[in-house]
Amino acid sequence: MLTPEQVIPFLPHHDPVVRRQAERYFDRPHDYGPLTADHYWQVVDAFGMAKGGRGLLVRLSELRDTESSYQRLMQALRERAAELEEIHLQQAVGDLDMDLLDAHAQELLNCEFILPHVREHLRQRMLLAAEPIEPIWERLMALGQSLGGNYAGSFDEREPRRLIEALARDPGRFVDRAMLVLDDPDASSDWREIFAVQFLGAARHEPAADALVARFAIDADVLRERVQDALSQIGTLSVVQKIEAFYPGKEWHVRLYADEPLARIKRPECETALLRLWEIEEADDLRVNILDGLCKLGSTARLDQSRAMIAEEPQHPELLGLAEALIAVAAMNGVGLPEEPYWRSLLARRDARAAKMTARFDALFAKELRGNWLRDGITLPARENDPDEDDAQDETDADLWDAPAMNNLAEEPIAPYRRPAPKVGRNDPCPCKSGKKYKKCCGK
Repeated sequence: MLTPEQVIPFLPHHDPVVRRQAERYFDRPHDYGPLTADHYWQVVDAFGMAKGGRGLLVRLSELRDTESSYQRLMQALRERAAELEEIHLQQAVGDLDMDLLDAHAQELLNCEFILPHVREHLRQRMLLAAEPIEPIWERLMALGQSLGGNYAGSFDEREPRRLIEALARDPGRFVDRAMLVLDDPDASSDWREIFAVQFLGAARHEPAADALVARFAIDADVLRERVQDALSQIGTLSVVQKIEAFYPGKEWHVRLYADEPLARIKRPECETALLRLWEIEEADDLRVNILDGLCKLGSTARLDQSRAMIAEEPQHPELLGLAEALIAVAAMNGVGLPEEPYWRSLLARRDARAAKMTARFDALFAKELRGNWLRDGITLPARENDPDEDDAQDETDADLWDAPAMNNLAEEPIAPYRRPAPKVGRNDPCPCKSGKKYKKCCGK
């Protein structure tokens, strides 16, 4: 496997397939190594925001900021990017590291290019940093209880993030209380349990690992995704061992979630654990997940087995995605793949078929954002090469998401892997029969 130091040089690689895989390596890992926001800005400046840089802008807010990356971010805000880039720039400025927020408080709070709700978010973060810390825990729990069974996305999730950030100033004072919340069955009926999980991850509280891993068995998608994040943040050898010990014999939907932190914790032991889980895993779709997890570590282990699986059905979207990852990982490790030209031809056809649909969604989403910002008194430029607005208005969600159109993303309609459950979970096969997971397709 590869270390962060070894992957960073591939971020500005001339091949977009390699660049994208380098980005995936740094998708919320436990250790970014020396990576900072400056590295991402170098790539954005080399390839442009709209194409090579948009994926990096999405993750910009996760990285450690520097004075130079702050100045570059403020320059980008003043230059007024198109909507689909602007939304990520606004998120990045809202999540600036606290030391830079303190150093540039007046500039940020008075900047006309920062959206009003983002300025308010910054102001609230600074106020919380100056408040006594003890009452903040009760505020977080009261908020979680008041939200009841609300769905994710139905409330402003920046508020709990602000509270958790403030509590992380002195995490040792609250970890025992968070553990008690995990033991409280009433807390699972609202958002208190999820907020406790998020706090324990931010606190990197290793003793919580057993309780966190056990929650993979609970069929609640948002909870399990927050558990993935928390375990990845803790990222110790003990976490790796507990996940590996937990995995065997669990139901399909449990195993689906449980291996993800092993791809995000950049330790050699994760590669070993994934290899052992691959040996015992019998479900083909989950074997593909494990092989993809190895790719996220920059590992070429089980390369021959991956090639064999892809050869059986190379046009299946999940297997084609694995082929794309293997091309990049092989390049990073200096390994040649005889199938690469054929795989690249399939990827080119896939991307060409997806391009028109993506452009249409981008236009509709940008139009919605533009309307929201106009209501806030912010005027932003239209995207270059926007599809005709009348066409965008005539296009309906049903037109865009109809099953035949989605099936055309593959060479032929391909039957997806199906989970024997009455509901469509975020990681279930998409009902539109694209072959993708629901969260990566119609649920995106």
